[in-house]
Amino acid sequence: MKSINILPDDVVAKIAAGEVIEKPASVVKELLENSLDAGADRISVIIEKSGKKLIKILDNGVGMSKEDLSICIRRYATSKIYTIDELSCIRTLGFRGEALPSIASVSRLKITSKPHDHLFGHKITVEAGKLLSLEETGAPSGTIVEVKDLFFNVPARRKFLKSDRSELGYIIETFVKIALAHLNVHFSLEHNSKSLFNLPATEDPVSRFCLVFGEELLDSIKIGEKAYKDMLVRVYISDKRRKRPDRLFFYVNNRSIRDRLLLKAVLDGCSERLAKGEYPQGMVFLNIDPKMVDVNVHPTKQEVRFQNESEVYSSVFKCVRELFSCKRTPSLVIQKEDNAFVSEEETPYLISEFKKPHVIGQLRNTYIICEDEQGLILIDQHVAHERILYERLKKELSSGNLESQRLLEPYRLELNAEEMSNLNSKIDLLLDMGIEISHFGSNTFLINSFPPILKNINWHGFLSEILEDSHNKIDPIEHVTKTMACHGAIKAGDPLSLEEMEALLEELYKTELPYFCPHGRPIIKKISYQELEKMFKRK
Repeated sequence: MKSINILPDDVVAKIAAGEVIEKPASVVKELLENSLDAGADRISVIIEKSGKKLIKILDNGVGMSKEDLSICIRRYATSKIYTIDELSCIRTLGFRGEALPSIASVSRLKITSKPHDHLFGHKITVEAGKLLSLEETGAPSGTIVEVKDLFFNVPARRKFLKSDRSELGYIIETFVKIALAHLNVHFSLEHNSKSLFNLPATEDPVSRFCLVFGEELLDSIKIGEKAYKDMLVRVYISDKRRKRPDRLFFYVNNRSIRDRLLLKAVLDGCSERLAKGEYPQGMVFLNIDPKMVDVNVHPTKQEVRFQNESEVYSSVFKCVRELFSCKRTPSLVIQKEDNAFVSEEETPYLISEFKKPHVIGQLRNTYIICEDEQGLILIDQHVAHERILYERLKKELSSGNLESQRLLEPYRLELNAEEMSNLNSKIDLLLDMGIEISHFGSNTFLINSFPPILKNINWHGFLSEILEDSHNKIDPIEHVTKTMACHGAIKAGDPLSLEEMEALLEELYKTELPYFCPHGRPIIKKISYQELEKMFKRK
């Protein structure tokens, strides 16, 4: 007696639909991509009840003939590719031929379409994957797709949809991601007869981003563009940071994607400006030969694989890094409590000419307390010294004058197998950084020389941090430099004399970026006399 059976076609269709259509936002994504592939420059999205009741997309694209309408609802029917070779160089947003049949199998679907050179259009009606009618009708040029009662025939799937507010949020996120990449298209989004977005066509990516997220971002967005071998990187990043990466968008050949590699490249590129758990806002566009990227990884087409990940990472990292490495005029930059950069005009208590303040003392052997004519200043001694050492190391490395001192008696270190393997891959890099390590036998290593700033560090902790990052794609020299600066810096809890504190401030104010440590943590916090008077109700 057999136990294996062939699934019925309707069950197969619903299983396939589940891979492509997860929620109403999935429908919006697939239909918007179809409209864009059809050459539309005006697309309207109409939603009712967060897409559960109705999703309607209207476009002025090339339209479909009666013959095309009759076949578009069949699985793997597509006009985008014809041969297997074309899978290696996809240039359209859609290509799998799965979206419309998947939508049709789990909804009540109606498509009305007319090519521009046709006198009449046609309308096809499908319910739960079954064709109900295909008839001639009057219609504007382009295509109108109406999806009603999504998952009406798949109660288990409908049951697991989230609240109307959450589902609408997913739709807006999907709509925005696509709209940000296609500037030549006029997009609009309406929900329950209320207009949510009206985005006219534009040539400026920044203006569209600010139209969506707020005009106050306009002056904070930095723009960078670099060509690297077979790719072009365009970056639009705002200094104003958030606690989530929800306003950081990535595109490969104008396809919105999710990619940890690109996210890491951006975060590493502006790491000096970011504290832990902070993210910039903006967009990264990567134009690359389609043969160098595989978009056929998942039915939703939101994941890709790059043929050369290291080159992609390096290109985006360098573009972002150069964008944020320019020296800022100290009088123009300060950090408020919301971690937003503001101009001198926005706050009355900047260190306007960056004059050296008067040192009062030390708080908990961690913070240097100072005052100037504008108010009270608190300086984190560890991160301040870290910034000083980091910039000193960078200068010494670039000039080839990195100092290293040899130990009379080498420092012995025991490593485990994984640490030994990682050390072997980095031993030449460490030597270039002035740290000479030799194998003494078995799992024992000797540290023979190192830069003077590392004389009082915990060597096992230092090397553990270096070696555990062996597979990190961040610039290895940059990582080691930051780690050396961090471990070599004065620690929180170290008592300092008045002279030592004054000398530290003198050094800090000579650095290029005295407000942040290399990892993005703030160095200086200031409380104006005006704020103090409010605290004590003097005003």
